[in-house]
Amino acid sequence: MSTVGNVVLLGKGLLGSSVLPALVNAGFKVTLLGRSENNKNGLPAGVKFGIVDYNSIDSLEAAFRGQDAIVSTVGMEAIPGQKLVIDAAIKAGVKRFIPSDFGALTTDPNASHFSHHLGMIDIQKHLHAKADAGLTEYTILSIGAFTEFLGSDLLIDWQHKRAEIWGGGRALVSTTSLAATVRAVASALRDLEATKNRNVFVHEYAVSQEQYLDMAKKYAKPETKWSVVKIEDAETELDRRAGVLREQGDMASIFSFIKGTLLSGKYSSHYRHTDNSLVGLEEPNEPGFKAKVANLCS
Repeated sequence: MSTVGNVVLLGKGLLGSSVLPALVNAGFKVTLLGRSENNKNGLPAGVKFGIVDYNSIDSLEAAFRGQDAIVSTVGMEAIPGQKLVIDAAIKAGVKRFIPSDFGALTTDPNASHFSHHLGMIDIQKHLHAKADAGLTEYTILSIGAFTEFLGSDLLIDWQHKRAEIWGGGRALVSTTSLAATVRAVASALRDLEATKNRNVFVHEYAVSQEQYLDMAKKYAKPETKWSVVKIEDAETELDRRAGVLREQGDMASIFSFIKGTLLSGKYSSHYRHTDNSLVGLEEPNEPGFKAKVANLCS
């Protein structure tokens, strides 16, 4: 397959809703698949819609016939179901699959044991096996932390003007906006050979906690008072948070643990070498990043 014309999109949440117009604007003929007619609302002109049973390989295969590529943006609860999607895509003759796997650390071998990564790791193994057998092709996009999520207390507790500084705060974290992420998705489908069966690492800007806090202080109101909690022993604190995650397993404990893994410097949350040039992203985009921080402070 030399080019992609027809693309199926799975999922219409925050990321999927951004990917959809990007694929349309890139000239692809897009079909959105959903479980019910509710997913049909607000589709761009020219986008087809189909209802599919995600638990039926026959239903999936029928929906995938005539398609060149599948982009999955399904939520966490639907990650395991991608295995059946991949098998159906192979039966239907679809060659390129982009899984819902846009996390910062999901392809870091040292982080493969994290409980919230296990579903994605299982899909990665399934894709690798099928690709090694020549049955499919895949592209996994690692984008670091979504820039938009930095306002959700990832680097700073904005509501209480509080920052946890891990080990001096100098470990860098790769970040990418939703807009840049969806451009990368569309571009990956334009250069099939360069993005074939590999992990594509992209980021717009890499920032440390120290740098981020300095930006926040610069753009916040002069009278703003900041509190800083220093975490010197990252290893011990990560172990503590891992224990809380095992005991509680709720979103708060997951977020707390993810925050520690990104900021501790122990894992590959900073992509020292990126594939930005493959997908047409500029690097770094410091003015754009600072503008987002300034907006959070306004």
